[in-house]
Amino acid sequence: MHAQPKPEGGALTPGLDAAQVLVCSNMVGMAESLLYAHRAGIDANAMIDVVGKGAAASFVFNHLGPKAAAGDHAPGFMIEHMSKDLGIALQEAERMGLQLPGLGLARRLYAGLLRHGHGKEGTQALVLALEDVDKFGAPVETLS
Repeated sequence: MHAQPKPEGGALTPGLDAAQVLVCSNMVGMAESLLYAHRAGIDANAMIDVVGKGAAASFVFNHLGPKAAAGDHAPGFMIEHMSKDLGIALQEAERMGLQLPGLGLARRLYAGLLRHGHGKEGTQALVLALEDVDKFGAPVETLS
């Protein structure tokens, strides 16, 4: 797969869209695992250290997990850009007749963070959206 030049109209290339689908699923998994570990009384950094050496290891988990666990939402890649990219990828998936529920979930979570003023924060701040779902029992659909 080779990335092609960005098409007119702001669309991503298909390869970049596919990468964002993978990254957003990794972000949701990282945020959920941190929330689960916290609720289970497991030290997040110890869990990241152990789990990050096995099959669940990823750049997102190993590099952004510690930042999310520490409440460090400084951007490497901002939520406003991720939300835009996921919207484009979702439109393209729909155009191709693909149902990608993980992409839709991540898009709704990031859109909720964007609406609540977190657009300039890093994508690892996704943990905030899942904490809200857990705290308030709000179904994800109400976050969009």
